[in-house]
Amino acid sequence: MAGLTTSQLKIIMTLVETAPDAAIRSLDMALAAEAGADGPMAAIRDLVSAEAGERRARRITFAPLSGMCANSVQDGPRKALPRQTLTLLWKALKSELPDQVSLAVASVMQSGEDEEASPVFDSLCSAAAGGLRDRGNGAYAAATAMLESHNPGAAAEVASFLDLAPLSRNAMSKLSDWVARMTDERAAAVRLAYRDAAAISPDSGPKLLEVLAARLDEPWLILRLVGAIHEHSSDRFLHGSELREICERVLDDVDRRLDEFSSFDPLGGVEAGYAAANNLIRAVAEISEFELAIELKKDGPWGTRVLKQKALLGKHAETILKKVEDAVAAALPLKAPKYGKGLRGSPTFLQSPDPAAVSKAEAMMAFLDRSRGPSQAGGFASLRAKVIERLDDRLDDYVDDVLDNLRSDDPDEPERAAEYMEVVAALIGLYRDEKAAQIVRRRAAA
Repeated sequence: MAGLTTSQLKIIMTLVETAPDAAIRSLDMALAAEAGADGPMAAIRDLVSAEAGERRARRITFAPLSGMCANSVQDGPRKALPRQTLTLLWKALKSELPDQVSLAVASVMQSGEDEEASPVFDSLCSAAAGGLRDRGNGAYAAATAMLESHNPGAAAEVASFLDLAPLSRNAMSKLSDWVARMTDERAAAVRLAYRDAAAISPDSGPKLLEVLAARLDEPWLILRLVGAIHEHSSDRFLHGSELREICERVLDDVDRRLDEFSSFDPLGGVEAGYAAANNLIRAVAEISEFELAIELKKDGPWGTRVLKQKALLGKHAETILKKVEDAVAAALPLKAPKYGKGLRGSPTFLQSPDPAAVSKAEAMMAFLDRSRGPSQAGGFASLRAKVIERLDDRLDDYVDDVLDNLRSDDPDEPERAAEYMEVVAALIGLYRDEKAAQIVRRRAAA
């Protein structure tokens, strides 16, 4: 088979260079089977393999920055930098220090693992920091301009993060243990790492925590390190310390979550219900970590704020829970009994299920299901349990009534009755489980 032409190789090279990291990893694995083969695929395999190795080297070199560059928005205490940061810095390093970059790539390709101990990676970070500080250096002009357009002063800030690369790598290797269980020995190690960072510059200690927070899937867990560093000091002390900003970012995120939670629109259906519950879960988790890491005073700068957040959280949750039964009643309407007071009505099938009413009920059920976890800490577990108890009775009775109608010699609107049976099955599946919903469907089918 004829080889690829120069122009074809250039096109493929451009496509490979601009492809996402995930696509390159997938291609590299897929083409590994072509090892030893000749022809056009061999050239493509070599291009992809080289690109995969270079990207791995770039990721390992800039590991202390990678967490911050992986997110487009600031997330709680997690700081965000533009996604292009690593790409532009790597391009500058390839231009200025091609031999060191080649050494880094060779180290990664030969090790077969994410080997981060090689001094070449820290050396490249140091060079990149110097390049960002030297604004006259043409190789770093693009990176500097992009960072400054993102936020004035960002280039110098990124340089200070790169200065911490050796300390950051060491701390990152221990981070999972630190947040999993903070023993006295681990707390001492956290304090030592923080002191080593602070020795570089007055603001390097908090920057080390920002690097570590960006590596966490749950960035508010960085508060466990804050608690270890200052040994669970009071909010009055920490409010005046260098860690004030990272702590307040957590509380700011709680406020943002509560704002989104309070604007819950049940017309959004199941996804809206889950989103509201997820905001609730996140807010409760952040508040809980804050209370564990810091000694909050009722009249303290953060103690007062947390008390207000907890009250607002419980109020919003209870407001939704109190509307659950009305939403179900609208989705599964009943006709009033002919005789006697206090008797429950029976299902009515005069009209097909109202899509808007069903959507609202599904949103409520989704929220009811996913709010179980934070209900105890949020202070609404009792109300939630009562709502579920009443729903159990109501929906079980509704299922029995619809089945009685379908089994009768002269069923009332059997097609619509079947539609309502599917609605009630879906609602039961949302707040109980799918197995319960399938039982309802099988009973209807029988």
